[in-house]
Amino acid sequence: MEGSRPSSVPESVSRRSNAGSVAEATRALKFVVTPLVTLATGVVAEHFSQIKVLDALPDALRRDVEKQLSLTHPLEEAVKYIQDGEYWKARAYDRWKACNVQEHGSSWKQLYVERNLADAIRALHDGVSDEGLDDVRRTASFSARFLNGLVVEEFPTGVDIGQLMDFAHLSMTTLSLTYNKNNVGMAYQKLGRGMLLPDCKFLAKALERTETLTVLRLTANDLDDERVRMLATGISDNITLTELDLSCNKIADRGARSLAKLLGNSSNIAKLVLADNHIHQEGGRALAKALRMNRSLIHLNLRLNRVEDDGSRAIFDSLRNNNTLKELNLSANSISKQGISSCAAMLYMNHSLESLDIGGNHGLNDEIGRLLRESIDHNKGLRKFDATLCDIGDDSLDGINFLLAAKQPPSVFVSA
Repeated sequence: MEGSRPSSVPESVSRRSNAGSVAEATRALKFVVTPLVTLATGVVAEHFSQIKVLDALPDALRRDVEKQLSLTHPLEEAVKYIQDGEYWKARAYDRWKACNVQEHGSSWKQLYVERNLADAIRALHDGVSDEGLDDVRRTASFSARFLNGLVVEEFPTGVDIGQLMDFAHLSMTTLSLTYNKNNVGMAYQKLGRGMLLPDCKFLAKALERTETLTVLRLTANDLDDERVRMLATGISDNITLTELDLSCNKIADRGARSLAKLLGNSSNIAKLVLADNHIHQEGGRALAKALRMNRSLIHLNLRLNRVEDDGSRAIFDSLRNNNTLKELNLSANSISKQGISSCAAMLYMNHSLESLDIGGNHGLNDEIGRLLRESIDHNKGLRKFDATLCDIGDDSLDGINFLLAAKQPPSVFVSA
């Protein structure tokens, strides 16, 4: 039409179009640009071997770096510079399917360090070489600061544990070893399994040097009297050990006598576990003699031995004037009426013992049950008592349980 103005895009539509383009460009820009902090933490993680500045970073940035660190970073360097936390948790689960951090002081770093060293020692089981020994020594050296406990279930026989680890400079408090044969071929049957006499000698010397070890567990190691006597030479010179577990071995009376000598006036041993051994009456009497003078032992477990009446009577008689022992287990020791009668007499006089287990000693009767019930009624300290499978009669057992329940401290309720 003549004189008409050419059509054009409305101004409002043009403004909306430009705004949309700007918004899209802004979103694209935000997507492309990585924050400088993220770039920096990535660089630190990628070049960690050269930078190593984790301790200088704020906690939030340090955690960001640790999340990006390689789980295969050289262990010696990682132990030195990376703190406990998510990195060690991730590294642990990457290597082992089952991880119980509570068994390692609730520290993931401690868990990794302790299990890694145990695996390195266990690897020697397939054949001991100078290179393998050097690897274990080096691992033990850089792990020393973070090593609190060590559990090795297949420690190779014939290897000097004192040469693997410098016990004088370790802060380790718990050591649990189960020895097994390394690759000895046809000689296996001849040598047997468990700790050999040289192994006991090696460990005894190491125990003389340690200044931090408090718990030693050597269960199921085929320890007999001669080997225990060798171990006792090192334990006698140790001033830190408070718990000794030698259960499930072959310790008989001579070995019990050697251990009884460790319970003298200067003893620091508070817990002694000798369950499931071959200790008979003479060994029981030796331990009883030690208990007369001992002022350190709180827990004694002799379950599944054969101290019988003579050994048990000696132990019960020694406790009449012992105010230190709190827990005693003499279950399944072939103790009959004579021995348990001494037990009842002891309970009438000893008010320090808190837990007593005499279960599995068959052939008792209702009369013995009444004696025990009367003694426990008079006793002021006993809180736990087990006479299961002792044939003392249901009435006596029920009466004893009623007496003990009445002596328990009242429950404490906290209001919301």
